[in-house]
Amino acid sequence: MIHDAFDEPDFKLLFEQAPARYMVLDPYLRIVAASDAYLQATGTRREAIIGRDVCDVFPDNPDDPEADAVRSAMASFQRVLRTGQTDAMVAQRHDVRKPEGDGFETHYWRPVNSPILNPDGSVAFILHRVEDVTEFIELQQHDVEQAQLSEAQHALRESEARLRFAMETAHIGTWDLDLVDHSAFRSPEHDRIFGYAELLPRWTFEMFLEHVLPEERVRVAGLFQHAVDTRSDWNFECRIRRNDGAVRWIWAAGRHQSDASGTPRRITGIVQDITDRKQAEEALRDSERRIRERAEELAVMLDALPTPVIIVHDRDALHMTGNRAADELLKHPRGAEISLSAPPEVKPRNFIAVKDGRELRLEELPAQRAARGEQVQDFEFSLIYDDGAIRHVLGYGTPLLDEQGRPRGAVHVLVDITDRKQAEQALRQSKERERLRAQELATVLDAVPAAAHDNFSNTGWAGVSRAVQGHPALVVVVMTV
Repeated sequence: MIHDAFDEPDFKLLFEQAPARYMVLDPYLRIVAASDAYLQATGTRREAIIGRDVCDVFPDNPDDPEADAVRSAMASFQRVLRTGQTDAMVAQRHDVRKPEGDGFETHYWRPVNSPILNPDGSVAFILHRVEDVTEFIELQQHDVEQAQLSEAQHALRESEARLRFAMETAHIGTWDLDLVDHSAFRSPEHDRIFGYAELLPRWTFEMFLEHVLPEERVRVAGLFQHAVDTRSDWNFECRIRRNDGAVRWIWAAGRHQSDASGTPRRITGIVQDITDRKQAEEALRDSERRIRERAEELAVMLDALPTPVIIVHDRDALHMTGNRAADELLKHPRGAEISLSAPPEVKPRNFIAVKDGRELRLEELPAQRAARGEQVQDFEFSLIYDDGAIRHVLGYGTPLLDEQGRPRGAVHVLVDITDRKQAEQALRQSKERERLRAQELATVLDAVPAAAHDNFSNTGWAGVSRAVQGHPALVVVVMTV
């Protein structure tokens, strides 16, 4: 039978049985409708969600502290209400409750929110359509994880290769010792350290001890047993005799590895030939001993020198020490501070340095000048002591330089010229007396009669004596001269 008019379609039925996943919200974001496909995808029932706030029905997973699906959805709904335009969201994770209500299931969705408008253009409803992309996202994540795993494995292989190269270059062997039967897995470098060109079929702790020199064997075994008993690291140095008879130094260190129950079952570690290091350390000790002996010898020689020698220990000349002769010259306690530039609480106060009648400034002193890098020669000055004594000295200074050629101190030598100065003064006084006597003689001779001169020329002093007879005063002067 043909009807003249079509029956009105049941739009509610069409909506609910549509294959797409739809949900309808009012402007207050309450659920007013949902398709069967949406209910099935979200594990909900229509009568349980209609009329409820969408955020109450589909909250964030409380077990996921980084979940923000509700915030993102609310932002999209507000954009639709504000603009009246469709808002397509990027794929995001929004977990849903398990059907049995125990926990949440992981789900990824791609939502699209579209407005249903009133005749006046206002938003009457929001049509919320989602596509479940969980399988696609998880497949992508799996591919990413596989790629990351592959990259990690490649990086691990490269790291192991670098480590193996570094250990072989440093001649470090690895070992893994079973604490039950004392057998050990080793790297080829391990066996080479003990003098074997090829990896031995078997190696044990007891075989290791046989290589340790007898005088060190008890100590090494004791350290091993202590490490086992206390579950501590095994770390030691000892001498071994290689398979070729050579005696070498080794260093070994190991750490416990426990099984699932926490019981130590193995010790894994490394071993290295440290003979070169030991020889270098011994050579360094010998060198340090020789340097120390030379320094002690030089200190003794310096102290025995009769010439005052002062060491300036810094560029500012704040600290100086002298040998015995220097302390004696400066009338200072043995080993005490002798720098006039020292802090007030330690500087010497029993003498001052004077030149040309005035006290020298600190920067003028020869030791201070040398410490700043100046070569000082024949600098004459005087030391005036608090007891009134005076010593005259010549100062010499040679800078001491650091590795960069910068002044770091100085060697300062004082030459006591007091005796020489006194001898020079005595000589000057003697010469002055001779000059005065000569003047007196000349005066006398000028007063002697001419006959005395003639007699002196002919008969010497006897003739002069006769010539001055009758002139007693002249005779006295002549005899005195």
